[in-house]
Amino acid sequence: MADAEWRYEGAENGGRVLAMDARKTIIHEPPCSPFNEQAITDAMLIAAAPDMLAALQKAVVLLAGMCAHTPELKPHDAYEAVSAAIAKATGCSA
Repeated sequence: MADAEWRYEGAENGGRVLAMDARKTIIHEPPCSPFNEQAITDAMLIAAAPDMLAALQKAVVLLAGMCAHTPELKPHDAYEAVSAAIAKATGCSA
């Protein structure tokens, strides 16, 4: 399921987030009306989470190289923030 795309079903379809695997596993189902604006926003963010994590994992590699080779650009703060976000998303320490 980790490789399956996550997709937000619109509010008209219950507002769920599904993994587009063979079983269409439910990742998130709003606890209340899917027409609630906050529930829609939350579901869209959850659906985007795997893509955002993948992008951050690529960015941290670039930032690490910048820290080593162009410290005058001061990429360390960005590197630390991205590393912390990845750690939080994966449950690992930064």
